[in-house]
Amino acid sequence: MTHHPLSSTTHTLDMLQIDQIDARLTAPGALAVTAADLAVADPRVPPTARLTGVHWRGAPEFPDIHGDFAAVPGSPDAPVHVPLHTAHLQELSRRLGLHHHWGV
Repeated sequence: MTHHPLSSTTHTLDMLQIDQIDARLTAPGALAVTAADLAVADPRVPPTARLTGVHWRGAPEFPDIHGDFAAVPGSPDAPVHVPLHTAHLQELSRRLGLHHHWGV
């Protein structure tokens, strides 16, 4: 079995889309997106919690995508990191007016 180096373009599109979403969420006058808007079902996150950022972590070949939700944006309380799945990302891109392609 031969080992092939990881292509530098692996999941580059996903990472670019994550950067675009994060830029929209953190821009002045950004649209407020809540946990309820994305149908996030996590007992740690109230439906009114605002999504304050999106990031990825893990291996670039298959990154885990998380959203940061804050009950009160700008408060000193740490945001809750919640895994975001394809349906969440599709809805988030739609709400932000971004033409992204998520999933296979």
